[in-house]
Amino acid sequence: ALEKQIPWQFENRLKHKSGHFRWTLASGKPRYNEQGDYLGYIGTLFDIEDRKQIEQTLIKSEAKFRRLFDSNIVG
Repeated sequence: ALEKQIPWQFENRLKHKSGHFRWTLASGKPRYNEQGDYLGYIGTLFDIEDRKQIEQTLIKSEAKFRRLFDSNIVG
């Protein structure tokens, strides 16, 4: 993305100063001046720890109910 100067986005885990890891969402897009010259990237970093925890809870819940459904004998 950097070589092609295209927008990018990815999730990763960063270590907080407390020592705990937190999920983050990083994104960036190229910046240009009025003449169209490439100036670099501007980006953001969001804390998505809560969202990732909810996703994990949902995955576990789905697996639990899948096991219950699969083990249910009809008839």
